[in-house]
Amino acid sequence: MTKRNLTEILIGILAVFSIILVAVESLADVSAGMLKAIYIADGVICCVFAWDFIIRLKASESKSHFLKTSGFEVLAMIPAVAFYALGAIPAISTGFRSLRLVRVVIVFARMRRVMMRSGGFLKRSNLVAVASEGERLGEVLVPHGKVGLATVSSVVVNGSFLKAGIPIASRFGGILQIRNNEPLRFIDLIEYDGSTLDPYEIFIAGRMTNVTEASKHGAGKILASFHEIPMPSKLAVLEVIDRLKSAGLCNEVILEKPSGLVCEVPVQLNNVGLLLFSGLNPVAAAAEAGINVTCKPMSGVVDIQTLRNFHDL
Repeated sequence: MTKRNLTEILIGILAVFSIILVAVESLADVSAGMLKAIYIADGVICCVFAWDFIIRLKASESKSHFLKTSGFEVLAMIPAVAFYALGAIPAISTGFRSLRLVRVVIVFARMRRVMMRSGGFLKRSNLVAVASEGERLGEVLVPHGKVGLATVSSVVVNGSFLKAGIPIASRFGGILQIRNNEPLRFIDLIEYDGSTLDPYEIFIAGRMTNVTEASKHGAGKILASFHEIPMPSKLAVLEVIDRLKSAGLCNEVILEKPSGLVCEVPVQLNNVGLLLFSGLNPVAAAAEAGINVTCKPMSGVVDIQTLRNFHDL
């Protein structure tokens, strides 16, 4: 288990404990001694939250982007004793009682980030389109006795980059090994320039994935593609990714540091490596379960209004 995984687990445990402390301090009738102990423990937890925030801020490639997307976590660092002290001032007590509720929500959000960490790489998007036999999904006619399921392709990310004027070089699709819920290395790959077939179609047909185990235990083999973008475009790429996430068209993208190695793949000089997890990972998991699937990668376009959240099916 990596150092970052251990940190995430620690933050998750402290988040749960913090929620309990805030609930007890807010709702229960406790003695002065117990209240003092709660404030001390809560203060220590807030210091740990602040330490984790500063570490991630220092490690981020773009400080402005990190603050834009994670700056709200500062609310989780406000200790409960601050609300007690300011609550004694009538003019502002009402507002800070509301802010305390915000703090609880933020702590819950941090816990959700930890809980979702292990499975996020398996989903390109939660949005899917469904069609019965005889109906069409894009250009594909669903045959008799079948049900059509369309997932959001990683090509959506490529197209969005090009639309924003960001050049992107798609190098290959492959099998990415996952260990401890983290991408480790590509163990099989097919260059896009060297094949007329979609690599994912070959890997799924060959039963070469282990998506189910990766989802359950954080160790397995999933479908992913490798791309490169020019280093000066990195901030623009982050903005595009944020917009895609807001639209529900993208869940997880890994943007690595310039040059060097990305999952044991060398990145060209002055380029940044980009890992995109395939939208066909759920299809690969279905094939692993023995379900007879016919895979048609990049089959066409559909109206976004026809897409539905997978959990609502």
